[in-house]
Amino acid sequence: MDLEGYSIIDISPWEAASGGKVVQVSDPTGRGSLSFRYSGNPGKYDLNVQYFDQNDGMSQYKLFVANHEIDHWAADDSLPSNRPDGHTSTRHTLSEVLLRTGDEIRIEATAQGAEKACIDYVEIMKPRD
Repeated sequence: MDLEGYSIIDISPWEAASGGKVVQVSDPTGRGSLSFRYSGNPGKYDLNVQYFDQNDGMSQYKLFVANHEIDHWAADDSLPSNRPDGHTSTRHTLSEVLLRTGDEIRIEATAQGAEKACIDYVEIMKPRD
């Protein structure tokens, strides 16, 4: 995974994220992106973005596939914590996204306030029949 404007941090408790780590925007501009290439078979897949929606800001996310914006959302729920933890772990799901082998999947984020647009993982799954 390629990170720009993001840093890897430890979270507590460690069980709240994959391997006890997440990425958070660390660039002074408040912007960051993460990207990777899809290497699986072409087809329609569900994409799950596991992120953290803290109560001390409202980060913005944009999801791109092959340089086309396919979704955007705001981390604007009212959850009971101001840090990335088990209380703020949230999933954003996109259904039946067409992926081709080699497509770049990219998330661009803008942090706001003390909320640093933290992301745990992106999961690619075959849709259920």
